[in-house]
Amino acid sequence: METGRFELRTEPEFKQWLYEAGQLKLRARQRFYLAGKRDAHREGPPIGPLGSSDPGFEPAISTTPSQIAATAEAKAGVRAAIESLSERDAEVLRLAVLEGRSHAEVAAALGVEVAHCRVLLSRAMVRLSKTLRGSGPASD
Repeated sequence: METGRFELRTEPEFKQWLYEAGQLKLRARQRFYLAGKRDAHREGPPIGPLGSSDPGFEPAISTTPSQIAATAEAKAGVRAAIESLSERDAEVLRLAVLEGRSHAEVAAALGVEVAHCRVLLSRAMVRLSKTLRGSGPASD
């Protein structure tokens, strides 16, 4: 009479069943950990307005709502860190980094030598870095 139960009659059958059960468990765990529910790599490429793939369309750096929020928070943190620096440090960073001016242009705007401008920018970057890491503005 057929009971519908699975029977393992020999040791090799049991070992094969045990091996296959372990493989199924490992595959299930792998699917669980690789699910990537909010993985940005799973998202499609950004498309232009109204669904067009206009070659002139330049997508935003952040394409998902969470990336947009994270970018906005990071920008706000950098702005606050720059505002906490001295006026001169903030000016050097604004001219050199935000406006992309050359060292010669920044030096002319500040009325200093180019070599001194490089030193000012380097020190301002160090202070900004320390401020962003949470150690507060550094002093000379």
